[in-house]
Amino acid sequence: MNPTGSRLYVANYTASTVSVIDTAADRVVATIPVGPGPYTAAVNPAESHVYVTHYDPDPVYGYYKISVIDAASNMVVATIPVGDAPIGVAVAPDARRVYVANSASSSVSVIDT
Repeated sequence: MNPTGSRLYVANYTASTVSVIDTAADRVVATIPVGPGPYTAAVNPAESHVYVTHYDPDPVYGYYKISVIDAASNMVVATIPVGDAPIGVAVAPDARRVYVANSASSSVSVIDT
């Protein structure tokens, strides 16, 4: 959910998408294709980007990744490789770093935003 509570981002694992839900209207306002195995999502405090973990490796690039979604356009603007089987993501309060828990590699990836 974004900091103001107006948007909820839901990773749809089997559909390879992220749904954007308007919490006031209680309806899906966008569905964003992000690639295989989206698992969790976190929004930065400025509400400008959403970070989505992918539990499945990318079949094209062969790595586990984070998709970065521009919250204004609902488009994926970047993908960032991380450790194996990322299951959790958190954004630092100052939005300067993103932390990703990688379950299969027993590691944490730190992304400088």
